[in-house]
Amino acid sequence: MSESLKDKRILLVDDDSEILTSMQAAFEPTGATVDTASNGNKAVELAERNQPDLIVLDMMLPGRSGFLVLEKVTAKKPRTAKPFVIMITGNQGGRHKMYARDPRRQRVLQQARQDGQADLDRRAPARRRAAPAAG
Repeated sequence: MSESLKDKRILLVDDDSEILTSMQAAFEPTGATVDTASNGNKAVELAERNQPDLIVLDMMLPGRSGFLVLEKVTAKKPRTAKPFVIMITGNQGGRHKMYARDPRRQRVLQQARQDGQADLDRRAPARRRAAPAAG
């Protein structure tokens, strides 16, 4: 069992119990503490109480949509502050595509990619030094 997320907390949010169970099973071996919510109001409550590092958030939820949950849990926080949020949906509707294509969100995604690459570049020399010699 990999303990790659041992000191991290993850909030999984979906109103489909099978998807929620599948995501929970996927994160279980990581060692992370996993909380679950099946509606938007519970998601906000858990996020405020437990301060997760990551939220995997369905866009369409009863009680409060994923969009409103995202706005609530990230309000007044710097872009680089936790929680990091991954939004998911099974809906092919235009509203979801429009939301994802919003130029402000694209800039955030682009910056996240650049920051992630810069982090990988900084770590690369250390990984090369730690690699055992061939032979």
